[in-house]
Formats: sequence, C-alpha cells, structure tokens
Amino acid sequence: QTIYPTVHPEAVYITSKGEEINDATDAQSAPLQGKFTSNITDLGDYSVRYEWKIYREGQEKSPIIHRFEENLEYTFVESGSFYIQFYATFVHGNDTIVYPEQGEATPFVVSISESVLEMPNAFSPNDDGYNDIYRAKEGYESIVSFKATIFNRWGQKLYSWDTLDGGWDGKVN
Repeated sequence: QTIYPTVHPEAVYITSKGEEINDATDAQSAPLQGKFTSNITDLGDYSVRYEWKIYREGQEKSPIIHRFEENLEYTFVESGSFYIQFYATFVHGNDTIVYPEQGEATPFVVSISESVLEMPNAFSPNDDGYNDIYRAKEGYESIVSFKATIFNRWGQKLYSWDTLDGGWDGKVN
C-alpha cells in the first residue's frame, strides 16, 4: 500500500508587542514576524521540493520573497496586503504529486496597517503630572524605527532618543 504525503501548512505571527497570533488578516502593526511551516507528514519514500512565495496583492508573478526551504520566517515592515503561498512537489520514481493542485491554492493573507505617529505640539515640564514629558502620543502603529531630536532656536542639539517610549523632560544638562 502506497502512503501519500499530506500537507497542512501553518502560520504563526509575532506582533510588535510580542504577542503570538494565528491570523493576520485584520490589519496588524509593523513589524510583524511571520513563521510559516510546511507541516508535511507521511512523506514515505517521496522526495520533496519546497517553495514559498510572498507577494503583494495582484503581483503574484513578481514575488517579494521566493525561497526553497521547508519552513520560512519573514518580518513584514511595510504596509499593505501580502499573500504567502506554499508549494510542494513530491517525487517517487515516475510518480509526482503537486501541492496545491491546480486552482486550489489558498495563500495565507497578512495585512499591515499604514504608519501612524503623532507628536504633541506643546508640553509643560512643570512636574504637575500632566504633559511633563515630550513623547510620542499613544496609538502609534507600524513604526519600524524611530529617532527624535530636540534643537533650540539656534540649532543646537539639546536632547535625542530612539525608542517610542522615551521622551524629553525639558531639562538640559
């Protein structure tokens, strides 16, 4: 009796806040790390050729990533809709099985939101507990890198920081 390979590709996503999710079709904030596994069982005597493609919506013929690995990791850092398609070709002698069969490709879908970053137009560093630190407003999304610098009116650098949770307390030296 011939055992035929079975394929059940899976995806797990790690959000920018370190949370693990299984579905990224609702807009997610970048960076979003995707871990894609082929999950092939019952390989038997078949040899297998793995293929992963990541492409933007409507651009299947021009993939961003085209790799021939059993599993794939990729970090999404740009906004938009992305499709991740897995293909496998199994060969044993003259017997060839292609996954997915023609017309049955169901890719994983990842949606990354547009960048959103707002900074206040003023702050009051008077230790009253309200707007004492100049920092990015909450609700930012898809910020992959960040650097802020404060200059005085004469162009002299007063302070800089490179994390979204950082900020300036209004003090110099």
